Amino acid sequence: MNRLTNGQSETEVIEVEQNLDQNIQIAQFKNLRLRFDSTLSSQFDAEFMDTIDRTDLSRPGLSEQVGFLIDFFNQIDLSSQANSNYVLLINKIKTLNSYLDFSTTDRDNSNFDYLKNQLIEFLVNKLDYLFNRLKMAKSTELANNLVSLIAQILRLLRRYFNPEKLMLHYKKLILFSKQTRNNKILNEVLSIWTDPNFKMYKDNKDMLLPILKKNFSNSDYRIRSKCLSILTYHYTLRRSELDDSYAELRKKIIKILMNFLDDSDPRVRTKSLELMILLHCNGINVAVDCYDDIKQSIFDDYDQVRLLSTQMISLLAFTYPEYQISINSDQEEEKIRLADEVFSKICFMINDISLDVRICASFLLGKIDLVSSRFLLQTLDKKLMMDLKLRKIQKFRQKTLVANEFGGPSTSTSIIGESSDSQIDEDDNLKLITQGACGAFIHGLEDEFLEVRSESVESLCRLAINCPKLAAKAIDFLVD
Repeated sequence: MNRLTNGQSETEVIEVEQNLDQNIQIAQFKNLRLRFDSTLSSQFDAEFMDTIDRTDLSRPGLSEQVGFLIDFFNQIDLSSQANSNYVLLINKIKTLNSYLDFSTTDRDNSNFDYLKNQLIEFLVNKLDYLFNRLKMAKSTELANNLVSLIAQILRLLRRYFNPEKLMLHYKKLILFSKQTRNNKILNEVLSIWTDPNFKMYKDNKDMLLPILKKNFSNSDYRIRSKCLSILTYHYTLRRSELDDSYAELRKKIIKILMNFLDDSDPRVRTKSLELMILLHCNGINVAVDCYDDIKQSIFDDYDQVRLLSTQMISLLAFTYPEYQISINSDQEEEKIRLADEVFSKICFMINDISLDVRICASFLLGKIDLVSSRFLLQTLDKKLMMDLKLRKIQKFRQKTLVANEFGGPSTSTSIIGESSDSQIDEDDNLKLITQGACGAFIHGLEDEFLEVRSESVESLCRLAINCPKLAAKAIDFLVD
């Protein structure tokens, strides 16, 4: 059919059709508004609400969308004790998400910032009202619905609005976190400030600090982790001349993080190590005195804690390679360089059950400079590996004999690899400080996973550059 009538060009016809299509969409939107207004006076129609969710509302302008949303909230009687109103808001807040998903892509719109500020103001005021309703709620079901609704709105504010937009409302949000006893709400409020790139003014920090300290002992691991993150980001990393009053706190931050290495939840221990690494890499060095406590974490049951503690002790070795630490070996105290001690511990981690830890350990072996040659050579020593295995067998047999002597279970089966004359002499080569390094690269080069073998080869090559004896010894192991 010929659409070109009355001398119209094809471009003009297309524009007319597009305008007509847009008018139809706007008419559908206005029709939904009329149906919405009519249903509010009686009872909410589930079919109508589903229609709203399915309708394409991207055509109408942002102002109409935001106006529709505000009407949607305002005309619901939140003062009613009926749970259905709160359930409706909780379920249909997804509609708001669809509006904002579209509006965030329309950043060239001149009304974008104005509409967002208008919506933020509206939602924060609603939060204030809902918090007051929560205090007076007598029904457990009503209180749970209010908590869910408040948490959803807070999550929505955090997801769609830049925290700088929320800065004018920080004091009110901090007040919410101070008043609430619900961990679900507190978790959402604290999440607003967990981005290290966002600013927080001193007066807001002063208000928030007591809340953070109070919740260090919160039962929810997420809140403890967020408190540590906020304290690190906003009171330590983002320093300014106006924050001199927090200088003393910055000195204590490492100690606070160290205390959480003993937290009952591995996710909090992980967060503590992550933040220590972040501080150390940003010029706020972890003291070398913390090494003894951090190295205990390499034996943690949680693989991510072992991984991060391995990285942290390697950072200490990079920073304080010549620091002398005391090692108890064979009931004697011996001094050893931190670089050598950490190298030995990382060699030990190359046998870890976790693939990620083994990859990390094999990578870090080549990064530690100034390692003593005796430690480097032990990483390829097969004889020392066998001596240590025999020593462990001997100790196991001695324990078994003691158990049998006191009525324990007898063992007539001999242990494979043990001979009657396999008494292991205690010499310098078998001291505790060397056991971690022995045969480390042999384990790495023979690992079943390619990633570990590849990192081991690269680390061995880097170390061999500065150690000719290691280079000569490594040739036999690198020939496959």
